[in-house]
Amino acid sequence: MKSFEVQVKQAAFFIGIFALMVIGGVTFSGCGSSQGPLGFVTMGEPCTNPPDAIQTVVNAYNENLVAQGSDPIQPGLRCTLYNVPNMPSTPCLNSSSISGCNQLSSSSGYVSVATWTYNGTIDQADQVGTSGSNLLPTALQGLYSQNFAVICTGYFVNTDYNYHEFDLDSDDGSLLYLNGSLVLNNDGEHSSADVKGEKYLEAQVYSFQLNYFQGPGYTQLILNEDGSVANAASFYH
Repeated sequence: MKSFEVQVKQAAFFIGIFALMVIGGVTFSGCGSSQGPLGFVTMGEPCTNPPDAIQTVVNAYNENLVAQGSDPIQPGLRCTLYNVPNMPSTPCLNSSSISGCNQLSSSSGYVSVATWTYNGTIDQADQVGTSGSNLLPTALQGLYSQNFAVICTGYFVNTDYNYHEFDLDSDDGSLLYLNGSLVLNNDGEHSSADVKGEKYLEAQVYSFQLNYFQGPGYTQLILNEDGSVANAASFYH
């Protein structure tokens, strides 16, 4: 049996160690680190946040692009505004390329006005056209409130393997393309109307294009995915 003196010395030793740990900021937490006055750090494993699912897909895609000598994709869609001086009775929108619309005539063709990077959600609620569309830069919203078209191109990042429902609600016409295929057709000059459709998607980057035109009257453009406004973080260019 240990002598009482030995037991006291051992107890004093452990008490001293514990005091140093407290003063030095040593903890036994599951993760994380900190440094106390004496320079001690935590003894837990470093905390790591789970990688963002969208960023993970984008990183893999960009690594492949860079390896091939191409530039990596960046957040946001590239949108171009077209002025339509005399909106035709049947707007030339139903095409993956708007170039054919310029063949209407010099007075009624589509005229490119500006191009910009759009980083927001596509959620313009139905309102009087004179208020302008929030898809346009603020400086242009009051100048182009009717008889215009917008085409936004880039990429849509999907993070799972599943069917997804897309809902395109617009006033007037709109079209949605993924990987060059028409997914939703809400074309024509009309008041607020929506079309829905399902598409099976894999965890990858898809080319994206959204065509929209606004005639006279109210303006609206909303893109939903699975019942909610499509995540702006999913759009790249």
